[in-house]
Amino acid sequence: MSPLSDLILRLSNERLERVRAHLELAAPRLAEAAELLLSTCLNGHRVYLCPQRETQSLAEQIAGLLLRGVVMPRPGLPVVLLHPLPGEGPSCGIQIGSLASPGDTLLALSGGRQKGLDVLIERARQHDMRLILMGTALADSMMSQLQDDDLVISFDTSCPTTLHETSLAAAHALCEALDHRLLGLA
Repeated sequence: MSPLSDLILRLSNERLERVRAHLELAAPRLAEAAELLLSTCLNGHRVYLCPQRETQSLAEQIAGLLLRGVVMPRPGLPVVLLHPLPGEGPSCGIQIGSLASPGDTLLALSGGRQKGLDVLIERARQHDMRLILMGTALADSMMSQLQDDDLVISFDTSCPTTLHETSLAAAHALCEALDHRLLGLA
């Protein structure tokens, strides 16, 4: 192998190890999130995915996995992928305010910014929604706004690439676990 190949292999292994460590810490919360999403859907409610600009592609992948299934084809789940509207700012608060109903779940994906999350938390409260926040670690001021039944799945990393890869791996694990529960395989 060339020195560059060795470097690539070493850096890849280090990143995969960091991703694995983050997922080990998040596994209990991911399991709770899978159960919450399953309960939401089976009780006739919807899941709203609200990304930030840097997590848009992740939200699209999660929506596709929840609609099509991961383990095997199955009926789609009631998932609504939101996009910030022009002039709305970094959150999907206006859309949530006009679409959400009590019992729905909001899955907010943060990619490193806290801006706009306070609006999402407020909208979830106003509409009696369950809240799952997944992504970057939250500031203490943001954590103080949360309730005991809110789920926070955070990855404490300052590296955007590690955050993205960990979030993607977590999303796949979450959707696959949900499928296993939904299909009676777990």
